[in-house]
Amino acid sequence: MGYKDIDKTLPKMMEYVVELVGGKHKEQKGIIHTGSYVVMRKLQRYIKEKDKKLFKRMLFQTQGSFQEKSRIIALHETSSEPTVLCGPGFMEGLDLKNELARFNILMKMPYMSLADPLIKRKAEEFPEWYSLQTALALIQAIGRVVRSKDDWAVTYILDSLFRWFYHKNKHIFPKHIRKQLKWQSDYGLKDEVV
Repeated sequence: MGYKDIDKTLPKMMEYVVELVGGKHKEQKGIIHTGSYVVMRKLQRYIKEKDKKLFKRMLFQTQGSFQEKSRIIALHETSSEPTVLCGPGFMEGLDLKNELARFNILMKMPYMSLADPLIKRKAEEFPEWYSLQTALALIQAIGRVVRSKDDWAVTYILDSLFRWFYHKNKHIFPKHIRKQLKWQSDYGLKDEVV
């Protein structure tokens, strides 16, 4: 899902998202973190073409106001349908406890933009700071759907960069996350992260 590879990797990833949300999780509420509005809009068009029934469940975040974001979150919380929040802005400040989310899909690693000169400089001078910020964003995203010791949800990290990042920074992740991590090969699938 790197910027240079997005056109090659995104179609396969979108197929997988439709398979998960429209199949395994068709009767559950959940959330999809797209990482950017560009990816979200491509996913929105893809689902609209491929699966009209699934499209009706989706609550896409537009580049609108805080009020608009609050409106779709409220819709998700009050709907008796298995709605799915989808967009780049749901990594923090969201309480999807219990039946409000049983799955969590991260399409893209939450790296901070190196186009920002300050972030780029800090990342070059303190690479561990940059890794810590990325790990914290991942932990925040996981925390949106598991809100207590009795709550549960499945988190899918689809970006293949996660494997490299995790093995390099395993020590940053809390023990409870390290313990629960499963790779595709753990399920007898080809060890290829989409």
